[in-house]
Amino acid sequence: MLWSEVDFGLIQQEHTKNGRQKIMYNGKPFRFQMPEGFCIGGLTEYNSINIQIDDPDFIDWYSRLEEHIGAPEPFSSNLGETFRFKFDEFTQVFDHERKLCLAPYLNGRRVKCIIEVSGVYFFKDVYGLTCRVYQMMYWPNECLFSLLPPSSSDNNDELQPV
Repeated sequence: MLWSEVDFGLIQQEHTKNGRQKIMYNGKPFRFQMPEGFCIGGLTEYNSINIQIDDPDFIDWYSRLEEHIGAPEPFSSNLGETFRFKFDEFTQVFDHERKLCLAPYLNGRRVKCIIEVSGVYFFKDVYGLTCRVYQMMYWPNECLFSLLPPSSSDNNDELQPV
């Protein structure tokens, strides 16, 4: 399901036996595909990933999602200059040909992700949403210029904008 298709009325929150808050969507894990973005910095030492998304509609929607779920204060958003998501051993990563990759290099790559929002965490006296990358697809780094064949009037091999 795309992020824009999420019905906030179908988001369910329940408290587990250990006192944590679990988030579901119509009785199933709450997963959605976010817009395309760019991975900034690759996988961190804390098993998280930062993704830059330049879609103002998604940024506004995500802020409304956090408000709707209503984590207690003090609250730390996954949204800063980039979105921060957990990346774990269950995260599946595919290349642009849809082949599973076990150790991809992601820094600076164009990515699409399915995100799972599974609950609310409490860490270092701050609450936040537990969000992880469920699946990710990435594309090779692309050059903005290509080497064009020389024209009849110009016999050099300089780079030209595409």
